[in-house]
Amino acid sequence: MSRANSVLQESLRELYLDSFPECLKLADLGCSSGPNTLLLLREIIDSIDATCKQLNKKEPMFQMFLNDLFHNDFNTVFRLIPRFYQELRREKGGDFGPCFIAAMPGNFYGRLFPDHSLHFIHSSYSVHWRSQVPANLVSEFESSLNKGHIYLARASPKSVHEAYLDLFMRDMTLFLKSRSEELVPGGRMMFTMIGRDMSVNLPEDQVANLWELLGMTISDMVQEVLLFTISACLLANAYLCACLLNALCELFRIRLYLIAVAQMSLSVKQLPCSNLSSPSSHQQFSGSCLKGLIEEEKLDDFNLPFYMPTPEEVRHVIQEEGSFHVTRFETFKVNWDAEMGDGNLRVRGKYVAANIRAVSESILATHFGEEVMDGLFERFASKVSQYMELHEGEHFNILVSVKNR
Repeated sequence: MSRANSVLQESLRELYLDSFPECLKLADLGCSSGPNTLLLLREIIDSIDATCKQLNKKEPMFQMFLNDLFHNDFNTVFRLIPRFYQELRREKGGDFGPCFIAAMPGNFYGRLFPDHSLHFIHSSYSVHWRSQVPANLVSEFESSLNKGHIYLARASPKSVHEAYLDLFMRDMTLFLKSRSEELVPGGRMMFTMIGRDMSVNLPEDQVANLWELLGMTISDMVQEVLLFTISACLLANAYLCACLLNALCELFRIRLYLIAVAQMSLSVKQLPCSNLSSPSSHQQFSGSCLKGLIEEEKLDDFNLPFYMPTPEEVRHVIQEEGSFHVTRFETFKVNWDAEMGDGNLRVRGKYVAANIRAVSESILATHFGEEVMDGLFERFASKVSQYMELHEGEHFNILVSVKNR
């Protein structure tokens, strides 16, 4: 991520040299609540501090607003602040700053701050999330238009692509307008998002993004349900046949050891799922075999509130909205397991799966159920490992730095 850091430092330096504010007011949109939440603020402070020393000027005060949705665990972030302050005083000196940190929960597709109250806004890997799922993904017959997929896929119809693009344009227009009103004239904003590279035609055995692999994993779990259901029907019929043979034997008082052998062959004691020698055990089949799997209807009803735009789509919405002048616009690729390097494929697959789980589990668990999450991401980690054994998985990133007009 050195490219993003260099653009960040360049934007901050230009901002500071343009205005020399006594208190530099900042916002991090989509801050989450992990141990690295305050890392951005530290990078900003170090960058401004270096600039001030070069100019022989005293550093400004810093006010950082951390933003995420209302259900974000801000208490975890707050517990990190005392240590952050201690390290800052130890390394910069007791008279540095000072620095103030506060939370501003809310949806960034709309206003969060008063007019002209911020100098710099940053957002990393957040604005590819949409404000909602596109509303028109159902046909006039109430059937899913994106059946069998959780996101845009090669087989998704044109209307699904258009629905996602339309929502992206509306969301980003509102995002840009809101941020422009919150920034001072000449204020800066920088955001990084995952996009898609339309210049590359991937072969059929490769995927464009991790969400495709996750969708395949969920589809596999649906197929497991179908296989278990078919097995249940076959085994239930076998049990009924055995009952009928028993009834006939009793009726004619025929005791044939051959039938007894046949009944034994129809017993399913050897199967790991259940023993179907009685109706009650058959009723337990679904509970024991289908636990932790996903039904087809749930897959068809689910679509991710996520959109990976092309660079052209991002440029277009910025130009159409008109509030910002683009100072830097770059694209770059990062491996799915960029921080892992070479290593065991199984471990790398688990690392990638854990990253995706961290950002998507709350959405997936709400729809599919908490009980399937462990099984889902275990399967997903395995599928990622298998894929990386054959192909190089990469995120296509779009980095944008803009200046408020």
